[in-house]
Amino acid sequence: MKHSNICYVLNRSTETKEYEFIVVNGIAVKNSYGFDLFRHHHNSTKYYTVTEGMTGLSVCKISKDMSGEGIISSPKEIDKFLESIIQIKNKPVYELIKEGMEQAIKGTGLSPRYTEPDKCRAPKKKNSNVDVILSKCLYAKGKKYFVRIFDINGVQLFKRKSSGEENNFTVYAPCNGWMIPLGQDTQMNTIIDKLMDSFNIHNWLAESFNKQMADPNKWVDLGIADYFGYREKAEEHNEPIRAALDEERRQEEEDKENERREKEQKAVDTFNSIIKGAENAIYNNQDVQNNTIEDLSGNDSTVILQLMKKYKIDVPIKTKGWINNALVKVFYKDGMYTYSYYTSSANSTVFINYLNDMVMKVKEVYDGRLYADVQKW
Repeated sequence: MKHSNICYVLNRSTETKEYEFIVVNGIAVKNSYGFDLFRHHHNSTKYYTVTEGMTGLSVCKISKDMSGEGIISSPKEIDKFLESIIQIKNKPVYELIKEGMEQAIKGTGLSPRYTEPDKCRAPKKKNSNVDVILSKCLYAKGKKYFVRIFDINGVQLFKRKSSGEENNFTVYAPCNGWMIPLGQDTQMNTIIDKLMDSFNIHNWLAESFNKQMADPNKWVDLGIADYFGYREKAEEHNEPIRAALDEERRQEEEDKENERREKEQKAVDTFNSIIKGAENAIYNNQDVQNNTIEDLSGNDSTVILQLMKKYKIDVPIKTKGWINNALVKVFYKDGMYTYSYYTSSANSTVFINYLNDMVMKVKEVYDGRLYADVQKW
């Protein structure tokens, strides 16, 4: 059955979750059974994957550094691998694999390698001076080296020499002394379809550039402007757009800063209100619940511990932990302040001393304030 010399593998799209055929750089793998097999690098890994051409499904891996089921060390071992399948099911190898291929084709369809046999890439010419070229590149400063990968409909396709990967690279085509990016290798099917329709790269760039220049609210691509030699005009066109974007960013930053300050002030006001309420309660011999609050640094604390801190009561670290984790409340009883704590915790033998110091200082400060207020009145 006639087929194209373009190699396709079946891939599941991360966006649509649908299966699709994508183009890879494949090399034929000869075998005694006449199957259409080719090997290619699997993404950015160091091993090769052997794929069957009609279905685009992987058959096995080739790696000298790996071992295990479904892995061979050389393409020469492919026949041995195919024969090993007979140990799994008591059927001739050819019949077994053909049955699997027929089931796969029913599910995902026949590869474009067979449905479009005339869509072929031209083979690279060995030792040709156009296999590696130095060229200007859209969106890159200075000239870069490019490696030819194959031809489609008379158009040479390249990738950056520095990319180093068999897959996951940008595909370029030359146009008037420039290398123009056409898309990622994962979009190779779309690129090939465009080129088969006599896609004109220069006209495509010109149409895009003219549309952008004609719209005062549209940003002009400076890479394309460089290609046409109109960078100065493009930058002049973009200046008011840039200024508007800068103002928009400045306003966003200002709004965020105002929002941050408002949130911070609200937290301070809430904190001060809670502490003031606790102080008033102590001055009036009322209960104070040791609720969890957020201190001014944004950390979790408790009402009583923050009162200790405000009135400079020097509490040991161990007692601070007890206040935060065990103390329930402080309350006035029989002419003095005492406290309650969770029965799941042990009592503190020293907390009462710090509590008395704090209560005394709170009342001293509030008595002074009240006296000052009376004098004013």
